[in-house]
Amino acid sequence: LKITIAKWLTPNGNLIADVGLEPDVKVEMTEEDYKNYISNKPHKLTGIELTIEL
Repeated sequence: LKITIAKWLTPNGNLIADVGLEPDVKVEMTEEDYKNYISNKPHKLTGIELTIEL
């Protein structure tokens, strides 16, 4: 039996677990951008649909 215990911290020492990170740059996608992004990538659409079902 192997048990690993670790904490994921930012360089400032803030705990990331159960909080997450705020991105430095946010990229907004319009509906048109979204449609263009997935239209050529059917595998991504399937992944998105499966995620929505969860």
